[in-house]
Amino acid sequence: MVPDTAPRPAMSAVQTVAREADASAERWRKWELRNAVASRKDAIRARIAFIVLFAGLGAWLGLQLLAPSL
Repeated sequence: MVPDTAPRPAMSAVQTVAREADASAERWRKWELRNAVASRKDAIRARIAFIVLFAGLGAWLGLQLLAPSL
């Protein structure tokens, strides 16, 4: 009976096929790093915008609830 799995090479033995593949992988890594930085900046901007928005809504609601007593 034949085993279900064929022998596989060790991960250290696996190499890229061509220089173009290496260059493409390097460009992809650089692109990912650039986008990670941009994504963090966008997340900070969004967080600040939500804080300002909800603080404004909270202040408005507070004034609406307190207006009859003022």
